[in-house]
Amino acid sequence: MKDKPPAGNKPDTGPADKLPKKGLISNLNRPFKGTETFVHKPSDMMRSSRPELFSDSEIKIAQKLKPSILEYHLETLTNRKEEYIFEDFCRNLLQVTICPNLLPQTGPTAGGDGKTDSVTYPVAPVLIGQIYWGCPNPPTSDNWAFAFSAQKTWRAKVISDMKKIAALDRKFTKVFFVSNQFIPDKQRQIVESELSKKYSIELHILDRNWIIIKIIDDHREELAINYLNISVDEKKQLALGPKDHIRQSNLDELIEKIRNPGNYYSNIYSLSLDYLYAAKLARGLERPRYEIDGLFIHARQLAAQTIIDEHIVRCGYDHAWTNFWWFDDAGGLVKIYSELESYLPKLKNADSCEQFANLLSLIRTTNIMGGLSDEDAKVSDRTKALKDRLHELSKDRNRPTNSLLAQTALQFMALQEGIGDEYQANDALKALHKCLIKSGKYIFYPAMDFINILIKMGEYIGHYSAYEPLFKKMTEITKFREGEIAEGRILYQRGQQYLQDKQYTKALEYLGHARLRLIKEETSRESIHAVLDCAESYAGLGLKWAARMEILLATHMCFRSRQTIEIYKAEALYALKTLAWLDLGLGRIGPFLAWHELVWIMVERYGKTIDNIDVLTDELEEMDKVFGCFILNLDERHVIELAELKFSDNYLFISNLALKYALKQNESLYKDFPKEWGTERQQIIKIFEELKNQPIAEHFPKFLNGKTRAYWKLESTLFNIKFTCLTRNYFGPITFAENLLGIIEAAFALAQWENLAFIVDKVDILVDIDKAGQNPPALELEKPPHPDGYKIVWKTDMAEWLGPANAPKMGDFLMQFLLKILIDITIDPLGDLEAELKVWSKQGAFSRALSALPVALIIKDTIGEEKYELSSRFKASAP
Repeated sequence: MKDKPPAGNKPDTGPADKLPKKGLISNLNRPFKGTETFVHKPSDMMRSSRPELFSDSEIKIAQKLKPSILEYHLETLTNRKEEYIFEDFCRNLLQVTICPNLLPQTGPTAGGDGKTDSVTYPVAPVLIGQIYWGCPNPPTSDNWAFAFSAQKTWRAKVISDMKKIAALDRKFTKVFFVSNQFIPDKQRQIVESELSKKYSIELHILDRNWIIIKIIDDHREELAINYLNISVDEKKQLALGPKDHIRQSNLDELIEKIRNPGNYYSNIYSLSLDYLYAAKLARGLERPRYEIDGLFIHARQLAAQTIIDEHIVRCGYDHAWTNFWWFDDAGGLVKIYSELESYLPKLKNADSCEQFANLLSLIRTTNIMGGLSDEDAKVSDRTKALKDRLHELSKDRNRPTNSLLAQTALQFMALQEGIGDEYQANDALKALHKCLIKSGKYIFYPAMDFINILIKMGEYIGHYSAYEPLFKKMTEITKFREGEIAEGRILYQRGQQYLQDKQYTKALEYLGHARLRLIKEETSRESIHAVLDCAESYAGLGLKWAARMEILLATHMCFRSRQTIEIYKAEALYALKTLAWLDLGLGRIGPFLAWHELVWIMVERYGKTIDNIDVLTDELEEMDKVFGCFILNLDERHVIELAELKFSDNYLFISNLALKYALKQNESLYKDFPKEWGTERQQIIKIFEELKNQPIAEHFPKFLNGKTRAYWKLESTLFNIKFTCLTRNYFGPITFAENLLGIIEAAFALAQWENLAFIVDKVDILVDIDKAGQNPPALELEKPPHPDGYKIVWKTDMAEWLGPANAPKMGDFLMQFLLKILIDITIDPLGDLEAELKVWSKQGAFSRALSALPVALIIKDTIGEEKYELSSRFKASAP
């Protein structure tokens, strides 16, 4: 079973430069817009699941420009009346060779009057060293002039141009004269010296020879081809990827070795192995099929001469496997299977019989799907023959490991046959469970190979009752054999399966355990994806604050340093846009604007390097419309509070117009409204009324909940208990309240509420700051809560206190507060509460809830305090 395509011990975390295809369920019930890839052919499926087995080279189109062609094209410019094209070409060439800050002359001093064709423009000193200018030379702060000429009488032209440039009001320190003519060095030096001395301006003459050197020798052929409109032949070139470079090197070395018979001294077995390895290398390079088949056939022919049955089967198996998964050739698979069948009764090793089982599984599936006739497939006869041999091997007590392998193979066959039959599938799973238990005695039993297959099969057998106990055994074995990271990976895969089935509670349990085991430097990307999937699970349970807390954690993991932003830019973009959706759904304007602005900055910085970025930009533009809908549905009194709100027209153009419409700023609205959308006022009103009445409007709050006042409210409802945080409208209290609600939701997410008896239907919490407060606030665990709710009063410097050094103290405080809330809102006996807490501990509820850094710290590190507060978004008051 080891070669089944689902095998592999790593979750599919996606390429580094591809947006994660997740669909976080915000309170807007709006999934991420992505494109799913559906595969139909075996080769597509294999390429999708095991891309590392395929070529990583790229076909590039190369344009080769010969020096003679460039020279002729420059010489004949005037014949084609391409003087202005030559000027454009010269300026672009000079920008990458001489000086990048060149300004084309388009006014009264331009080109045809014989003065300057280009000049330098001033650049602030602070920008010179900070910006990448695309050439090795930084911008100059001196005044330089440039003249371009295609005249054959180059001497007269340069004399005329120098005279006119010297007469200009703007004084230049250097002049560069570029000609399409060949100019002898001696003549060039004489003219440069005479004119430089006469006008006290340093003159440099650059001729056709200089152009050819800078284009051909410095490999700038594309610049000449594009700007001079030169037609050249295109050639396809193969750019070897890093994996293919190694494969090609190994293949070349191996072919050279195979060509010398003296290397083997009649050792046919070794020669056959080398042909087999060469065939796999050629397959990985995606060489032509005839070449790959030829190497496999050589390997098989030599294997037949060895008279080693297991080796003959191995070579045939790899060839058949390749026919199916690389060339979609089920007929070729069946042909080779038929050729190998006579060896089956003679096989002594169960793993060789496994190879028959793998091929037979493909034959059975293809037959069911109509790709093979019953006559060709012969599934029943072949299954019986294979089972008979495996039964014989399973009875050999002198080879216990081989016997156990045979028993395992038989149960895998039973499982595949029993899919769709609950009783048969459960019996096979229970039998496989016993095989794994027994495997602890045998160090050479390939337990991890079978575990990887069973993990992947969980997608379509995970619902059987016997699978869950089997999975727990698999995690134990994985941790014992390969360590905590490997355990985290299979927990992650199982959590993903539950997530895809929308079983959010079970998904959260497994993903929570997975992310705690994967938070290590070497598994950073997998850890980020596990955190994002935890957020997806919380959102599916309706726990918006917990989902938001997880997304903030993922954002922090991406933004730890400049290097991590570069590495995890796709994940960072996904996290930021999701934060924007979540805060928009919560009606939190300040944070929404901050995240939305940052994600656009990231798009502009990294967009060209990320696949499917257009999907994200479309979504951000849609977000603009949704925000406009939110504004239009606010109560009129609350819209007035936003009268001085400002945000970027570049990112939220429609929202800006919607705010003007809601505020009845008609003149400004009609002035800014795009004319191509309509000019009639009734037509404009209709557009905004339609936007206001979108179905998504029912998901938004109609009030600002104090966002522009001294206090404001954050709310969450868990099992009919309403948790309300009234918080002072400052950065510290607000972020603590967000943290608190997120942790309450996260800690209680998997609680068995039917085992608890609640005596309240609401919990009110006041978060405030005062000089008399404490960092962290004092908790009186023994006393009942105040009739008006809990009061958490921090010192006024709480925002500074919430730093990395105090994260453990913050965690202890939150743990105590969670326990106090649980004790206060129930009437259950202490023993029942302790039993429930043990379940929570086993599920990792508290460790999952408290594993994130304080929200305040993450936000300060990512966007800063000021941008997070809505007050920073208001225009300065008029004097």
